[in-house]
Amino acid sequence: MVTPDHRKGLLFLSLSEDGFLHLCWKDRAFGIVEDNLILFPGDAKLVHLPQSSSGRAYMLRFASSSRRLFFWIQEPSRDRSDQLVNRFNHILDNPPDSLDSEMVQSVPRQSNDPVFVAQLETLRGVLASINVANDRYPDQVDLSSILTADRVGPLLNNTQVSSVLFPRIPASDTFRTLEEIETIMSSTEFAESIQFLRVAAQSGALGPIIQEIGEDADDEGVCLFLQDLQDLYRRE
Repeated sequence: MVTPDHRKGLLFLSLSEDGFLHLCWKDRAFGIVEDNLILFPGDAKLVHLPQSSSGRAYMLRFASSSRRLFFWIQEPSRDRSDQLVNRFNHILDNPPDSLDSEMVQSVPRQSNDPVFVAQLETLRGVLASINVANDRYPDQVDLSSILTADRVGPLLNNTQVSSVLFPRIPASDTFRTLEEIETIMSSTEFAESIQFLRVAAQSGALGPIIQEIGEDADDEGVCLFLQDLQDLYRRE
């Protein structure tokens, strides 16, 4: 039985100073590398699992053992996924002297789904129309259950999502670490962005957006974040 880990991660290859090829998996919310395996040429291969209903499931199998690792690739385009996997397997079989031009970099994500991007723009318009003077519960609703680094981190590390939900936070061209995320969450700019989201939740303006986005196409947890925020105000 395979037990899924629902956290968002980054799978990448790196070459150590001693010349060994490493396969690493990083928790994207915290920027922590949790898996670091040394691979030898020809010992591992990433293969597509056609029985997956999403079409995005892959298995890393090893020639030297029965160990299997499973990954869900967020790239929506199958052609693009195939290109990435072929390149990945080529490096596994033929480790280069340097991975400077080959290694998957820790850069902020962007959403490729045009429908999701359009929905984000609708949300941007909703938030832009909010009057924060209508904040009826500025301090009465505890948002600590959803304003955690593991919930906010993926939102901040998607450039398009971050620009909509937290427009006062300066854009970044690098992957934000846990320390950077926590610093942002304690900033005035973050608090101001949250104020707009609070008023939108109070007014019920988030409801149509939540229904439109839906959880199936929600890679970064935007829908769930907004739903949980709205639910907190429904209890009032």
